[in-house]
Amino acid sequence: ALGVGVEGNLTITTGNLTLNNIALTLGGDFVLTSGTFIPGNADHTVAGDWTETGGTTFEAALGKFTFTGDAKTITTDAAGGNKFFNLFINPGGGNTVNAGSELDIDGELQVTDGTLAMAGNSADVAGITDIDGTLSQSTGSIFTANGNIEIDASGLLSLTTGTFTANAITDIDGTLSLTTGTFTANGLTDVDGTLLIEGTGIYNADGQFTADG
Repeated sequence: ALGVGVEGNLTITTGNLTLNNIALTLGGDFVLTSGTFIPGNADHTVAGDWTETGGTTFEAALGKFTFTGDAKTITTDAAGGNKFFNLFINPGGGNTVNAGSELDIDGELQVTDGTLAMAGNSADVAGITDIDGTLSQSTGSIFTANGNIEIDASGLLSLTTGTFTANAITDIDGTLSLTTGTFTANGLTDVDGTLLIEGTGIYNADGQFTADG
């Protein structure tokens, strides 16, 4: 596949940028202040911050974005309809990518290695949510997973506060930790790992619940 590498920042202030099948490797920040970015169906990598201004257009109908930078922030105009398709978080063990806004994901969310810290921001994921690293939520965060939830053996889903709604299968081979947060499983739950409920944490099992761990 064709590719283009940018060692510094990429800023779109007007007009349109369409990549089609060209993979973008970005060493710095991405900033969309006006205009349209159509990334196509390639696999893109971003090492810096991601910032979209309200009123812009980001049309990711296919493809994947992987964020690899530590202490970087993803801020989107999800409220205006901008969406990722597949979003992968891979800053490495002990490192964190922060959500600076609501995240709307039409495909898969995968936390490969490291942490995606939602803080108080919300997310809506149409496809699979696959956690090998850590996904954390805190006050005000509302996470809706419409595809299967896969917390793998090395994975941790941590709800200090906030709410998480799983509308399909929840497969826990790693750890689901609830401190004062609420997890609602509307589909089947299979626990081969650890379900840890502390403080005022709540787990609502509205579907079949199987615990083998």
